Amino acid sequence: MKIILSGGGKREQTRELDSIFFNLVKENKVIFIPHSRKNEEFGSSFSWVKENLFLPFGHNSFEMWTNLDNKSIEDLKDAKGIILGGGNTFRLLKVLRDSNFIKVLKEFIEREGVVYGISAGAIILTKDIITAKPLDKNEVKLEDLSGMDVLEGKSIFCHYEKKYDGVIFDLVNNRDIEVIGLPEGTGIYINRNVKKIVGSNPAFFFSKKLGKKELKIGEEV
Repeated sequence: MKIILSGGGKREQTRELDSIFFNLVKENKVIFIPHSRKNEEFGSSFSWVKENLFLPFGHNSFEMWTNLDNKSIEDLKDAKGIILGGGNTFRLLKVLRDSNFIKVLKEFIEREGVVYGISAGAIILTKDIITAKPLDKNEVKLEDLSGMDVLEGKSIFCHYEKKYDGVIFDLVNNRDIEVIGLPEGTGIYINRNVKKIVGSNPAFFFSKKLGKKELKIGEEV
């Protein structure tokens, strides 16, 4: 299991997280999944990813999948990495479920494929996407908010700033979950059983038992 969960941010903020991903996939093919965006935004989303991720690292083997229906693990046999882009978390999870691609994604991870979740793309990989609610609208009326739980019981709050502490504690207390706040430019790198904070700023762990606790760069989650 090799996964990078990014709190989001601009190109100059996420450069270390991007570097981890491209060092893992090397020259192999990468698939970009844009479905946290509306269909008419796929083109502009792909252009942003090419300009800000692929081209700066000299990576030329990539494609965007606009239709996930009937995709199987065999379609990923030549791919080493998947990027789940940022946007609306609820929309992304609904599309992954409706197309059954979420099962393909799980198998890809189990087969040592590398997944880079950016903002919304990172949130759906964790336990409970309710943490997206303060910043995203649930326009698709998604009721089951359970994610893929790669952090084994923990959820993340992307684009974290101190001003969101009250909102996060409400989620922690009312939803009975543990949350890691990831500022822009900060992420979690999961390499098998090791989960470490990476990037430019500390993260913060929120729970009923411990309250708020700082997680320094390099510290294990």
